[in-house]
This record gives sequence, structure tokens and C-alpha cells, in this order.
Amino acid sequence: MQDQHHAGSPGHWRPEHVNHRALLWFNMLRQVRYVLAIAAAAFIFRFVAERLMASPWLFGPSLLAWGPAMNLSSELLLLGALLLAVLVGTLITWPDGPHAGFFTASLGLMWVAIKWGPIAPLLLSHPHELPRTWRLLTLQSVYWFIFVLIGELAGRVIFRLLGGNRIWLHMLGMDGPWQTGPAPEGLLMPYSARNVVAGDDRQSAGLALTVNAAGFALTLAIGESLMMLLAQSQAVNQELFAAFVSFGLAAFIAALVFSTVTTWALFSAVPIGLMTSYLIVMHKTPTYPGVAAFAPAGLLPVAQVSAGLAGAIFGFYAALRMNLHSRHVANQPPEAAELPAGQSATAG
Repeated sequence: MQDQHHAGSPGHWRPEHVNHRALLWFNMLRQVRYVLAIAAAAFIFRFVAERLMASPWLFGPSLLAWGPAMNLSSELLLLGALLLAVLVGTLITWPDGPHAGFFTASLGLMWVAIKWGPIAPLLLSHPHELPRTWRLLTLQSVYWFIFVLIGELAGRVIFRLLGGNRIWLHMLGMDGPWQTGPAPEGLLMPYSARNVVAGDDRQSAGLALTVNAAGFALTLAIGESLMMLLAQSQAVNQELFAAFVSFGLAAFIAALVFSTVTTWALFSAVPIGLMTSYLIVMHKTPTYPGVAAFAPAGLLPVAQVSAGLAGAIFGFYAALRMNLHSRHVANQPPEAAELPAGQSATAG
């Protein structure tokens, strides 16, 4: 009699047991869901930016120096839009992962970056007050740092309140032997590549702080170095691409090197990196009018946060997939590859 394989057994996921046509339609549906979630986030941010906040195309480019941090009402409005976008994105992409809603919200926020345009009009509006402009942008980066922390926490908490589970790990193409422990416990417990793979991986406070500081520093260093290479134009599309690739690769490498670094440390490097760039360019004299003297500072905070954060999320999950794959290979029984079709590794 043919063995009946449960969903967690290696035999269940053998290629001969997969309905490839159904899998194709399933993957197409997943992509459509992400497009819908990104479109929903863009609509939410567009409504808030155009209808409820002062916009630079109506009040002049000098407004860009303040951004949403110009007053408390604007700050709260954009944070409210973020929470709504994360919630909607999580519901649409469920159960793809704890940060799926945050990822689509970040991509939707790019609409505001594209609409607000490049940094050049701001630098040209007050050419003799550039140090003051850079100071305002540095202060604005503090708001975006808080924005990132709240968004990351909201995505994680919403996912767990909706019934957090490990189904999303199957979406990464892994199942069965690597699952060695329970899902991380507690609404506020941050994710790392290690605790997702092996369950609750508790560390001493000192070790956790050291690892997170090292992961943050590595992400920051690699991200800013790549921005110096890629951000050679202040065109918005070039800057968005540079931020996505730079911090995507930075978070990917940091999560591989430090498997216990948390997502908070990786994602917060994006706004802190921009703050560092503004502090550096503040003491430089521009060669050309309207062009930042330090390439990584040549974009508005909303541009780096939206694209860089989306890249960092993508990079973390790419590293997570590699961790899962290595755990899967390490735990695969040697004789599994030689088993005849339809026979599980535990069959008697």
C-alpha cells in the first residue's frame, strides 16, 4: 500500500508529488497580490501627501527641507498612513511573512519620493544657506528613523496578532527537516535569521547588544560605500535604484555574517546612513550649484527610506533563505536522495 505523507515529511515535497500547473497559478497569484498591496500603499500615501499635508509643488521647494517633520500633525498623519499601509499590505499578502506588509508599504512610499522630486530644487532655492538646509535635513532624518522603527514593529505585531505561523517559511521553498524549534514567542520579540530557523535563540544582553551593533555598523558601512559608487546622479529614479541595491546588499551580507542580528539593527541603518551623509556634506563646498558635494547625500530622506528600506527587507529575507537552505542540507538524511519514489525517510 502506498505511503501517505504528511505536509512536513520530505516525501510530501518531492517533485513527483507537486502539481506544477497549480504551483504556477499559485505563484502568479502571489505576484498579483504584491502588486495590489503596493498599489494600495501608494494610494494611501498619495492621499495623505496630496490632501492632508503641505506639498512642495504648492508651497515651494524650501518645504522639502522640513518634509513631514515640519509639524506634529504632518508627522502623525504620515505615521498613520504607514500603519494603515502595513495593515492592508499584511492582509493582502497573508501569510507570506512578518514583513511583507512593511515591504509593500515601503515600495508604495516611493510614490511620494517620485512626486516630491530630486533634491536639486531645494539646494538651488537657498544657495547661500546650505549649512542650514543640511541641518534641517539631518533633523528630518531623526523622524524617519522613528518612522522605520514604528513600521517594523507594526508589521511584526500585526502579523502575530493575525495568527503568526510558520506557513510563510514554506513560501521560501523550505519545509520539513530544518524546522528544529518553535516560532519565536512574544509580540515584541524581533526576528533574526537564527531565531527564525531554530526557534527561540536567546542570548545574553551583552552578546545581543554586541551582535546588533556589529550588524548595524556593517550594514551602514556597506550601504554608504555602495551609495558612493551608485548614486552618481541626483535623478530620482537613479537614487531610488542606488538606495535599493546598496542597502539590499548591505543587509544581505550583514545577516549572513551575523545570523543573530535583528531586523531592527539592519533596517535602522537606512535612515542613520542618510543622517551620516548629511552631517558629512554639511562641511563640504559644492562644486556645482544644486549638486550635493557628497554623493550619498544627494537625495531626500523619503527617497532613501522608501527604496533603501525595501532593499534592506529584501536583503534580509534573501539571507534568511540561504540560512534555511543550509540548515535543510545539513539536516537532510544521507540516504534520502536514494529513496525510491513514494517512500518516506521514516518508512519502516
